[in-house]
Amino acid sequence: MAEHIIAIGILLIIIGIVAVIAGAALSGKDTKAEYAVVGFIGPLPFGFGSSEKMLYVAIAVTAVVIALFLFLRFRGV
Repeated sequence: MAEHIIAIGILLIIIGIVAVIAGAALSGKDTKAEYAVVGFIGPLPFGFGSSEKMLYVAIAVTAVVIALFLFLRFRGV
């Protein structure tokens, strides 16, 4: 059973890579990509991005993931 899950995971990764490459190839050259990165070094958070809007989105996604982690971590206690 574990071999099937690993094979499905690898297949999904390959499909994702192909989808990203196809999307980049089919898009026009006049598109503007925006990015943002949020991370932690120990207890210190940091973040940067190409636009303020994307930074707020990245911070919100990070807050949701941290809340989900804490909920799942401490729900059994």
